Amino acid sequence: MSIDHSHLQLIVLQCFAQMGSDAFAQKMFSKMVELKVKAWQPLYGKKFLPLYTFDFFSCHLLLCVAEKTDWLPIVGYSPTSLKMCQFYKQKFPYYSQWEMYSKAQEHFKAINLCIQESEALEKDLWWDSELSIHPNYKNDQEFLREAIAAMNVFYHQSMPASNRLRIGMLKNHMDQFWEKWGYEKLRWEGQLCPALKIAWMNQEEVFLMCLKNFSDLGIQISKNYRELWEKRIEIDSPQKDSKNF
Repeated sequence: MSIDHSHLQLIVLQCFAQMGSDAFAQKMFSKMVELKVKAWQPLYGKKFLPLYTFDFFSCHLLLCVAEKTDWLPIVGYSPTSLKMCQFYKQKFPYYSQWEMYSKAQEHFKAINLCIQESEALEKDLWWDSELSIHPNYKNDQEFLREAIAAMNVFYHQSMPASNRLRIGMLKNHMDQFWEKWGYEKLRWEGQLCPALKIAWMNQEEVFLMCLKNFSDLGIQISKNYRELWEKRIEIDSPQKDSKNF
């Protein structure tokens, strides 16, 4: 299914845990969950649950198309901050998995160093999720990846941080995609942390990656999508009216 790029709408859902009484927030959170299920269960099976505790207080960037009298998210992306994890007394995303994984000890040390640096600088640390793309729009995935990555640039530019962490999957060359935007493969004591096979993703091989500054190329590409960012709909507090159809 192809899309009319001019009709895309970015919806930014901030910390659903603080907006449970907002009807629009409830609807978009439900649609975000539905998108994740549709995007990931065909790849990893129905036993794979792509929803985590931190999704309730993460930010969700949802690129949507109009569907009758509603919005349909077709690609989603969810940054999670260390400060929000600490506020809700939750561990940083996947922290426990890295801690228990015997082959990830260098990775775990490097993540701990990122946390320490963040706290010392009194800046936030972010975990950036993988992209969830609606299966009906796979033919547009190259455009959708670039568009949502550009939204990630604008979002993080508005949220100063010490570091941003993520995984880069080897299977679909997403490690190379994110390198274009400035993410680098994680290192410990000058040595590259090797790729890991992730048990909860059917032994998918990934690199852990870190971003300190977006690349010049990433910033340049994002300028092509500034209008999409500037016309975004934000759902960020119970007091602020949510725009809707």
